[in-house]
Amino acid sequence: MTLSISSVTTIEECRQIEDLQIHIWNTKLLDTIPDHLLITIAKNCGSVLLARWNDKPVGFAMAFLAETEDGRRKLASHMLGVQPACQRRNIGYQLKLAQRQVALNQGVELITWTFDPLVSVNAHFNMGKLGAISNTYFRSLYGDMRSALNAGLPSDRLEAAWWLNSAHVQTKLSAAQPSISPDEALVLNPSPAGPNEHPTATNALRPLRESRHFVRIPPNIEALKAEDTPLSLAWQRQIRRLLEDAFAAGYFIADFIRLATKNESYYVLQRGER
Repeated sequence: MTLSISSVTTIEECRQIEDLQIHIWNTKLLDTIPDHLLITIAKNCGSVLLARWNDKPVGFAMAFLAETEDGRRKLASHMLGVQPACQRRNIGYQLKLAQRQVALNQGVELITWTFDPLVSVNAHFNMGKLGAISNTYFRSLYGDMRSALNAGLPSDRLEAAWWLNSAHVQTKLSAAQPSISPDEALVLNPSPAGPNEHPTATNALRPLRESRHFVRIPPNIEALKAEDTPLSLAWQRQIRRLLEDAFAAGYFIADFIRLATKNESYYVLQRGER
């Protein structure tokens, strides 16, 4: 079994990525990034990567060249996906490493992208594994989304900032960083389990006082949406409030902790130099 990742060079490869989008996210052709735009991005300093497993297309990543507010070049990574049958094979991680190398080859040291702050598996991947950080929260960034995967809640998003050459990222990629556990006294939203075993969105929030805090999120927001939509919406409103207040007070998300044995997930908030 072999994995290969390469930059696309043909319109046929871009059409394969169209098909991947439909299958990965159960969406319609109308909601995909079309082949003509993908090939245009690929041929104009962007990055469109196609992953193949035994020569079969199974995943992709797409980013385009952009600028920060202060005029520094970056890659804006808009989409990454892997066929459900091929997930848990480290393909998404390898796609991000390949995207990182494309950026570094262009002299670019920052890649940004957005993700749903309530999706624990994505937060763990972005912050806990890749070493991205965040201090930017967007409310309903994409409006009412039409795909089945994104239905049920407003499209709030965090912006992940992946500083490719930072000591933090290099430590994460080397897997040399020791794991940390949340200090219960520093959790801003201590959340007991409810009757359906999902944590409740408590109203008893603690104030921002220390240089480090922890913010708990549901371990499986998709299951929670399916079972209790009002509770999932309450969680979104709480996390929106906590993170917006923290960012305004000078904190940023520095890491993510997932405690598998307890089925708990936490953002790590840090105040100070990023």
